[in-house]
Amino acid sequence: PSWEIPDFLSQLTALTYLSIGDNPLVGVVPPSIGSLVNLVSLNIARTGEDGVRGALPYTLARLTKLKELYLRNNGFKGRLPDFIGGLTNLEKLGLRETAFEGNIPTFLATL
Repeated sequence: PSWEIPDFLSQLTALTYLSIGDNPLVGVVPPSIGSLVNLVSLNIARTGEDGVRGALPYTLARLTKLKELYLRNNGFKGRLPDFIGGLTNLEKLGLRETAFEGNIPTFLATL
């Protein structure tokens, strides 16, 4: 069986690490994940092409403490969001095997 990312996770605002990758997730990343402003690591990797998909919610821009963001091996589509360039504490960004489109954004050079 597969499951969607539960909305109640947004109530766990003291979380610093959230790793829900390597699970049979489906659906989209809920905008409420942007409430987890203390996260330093977010792993939504390896849910598969038919797993987590769609665009990343802009609310992830609130996660300014993030040092690690793993999105690889998912069905994310569209352009890599510009707000990732504003995550100035980001040290690791995993994007392999996604369906993001377009040129590599220049903001990646500033991270």
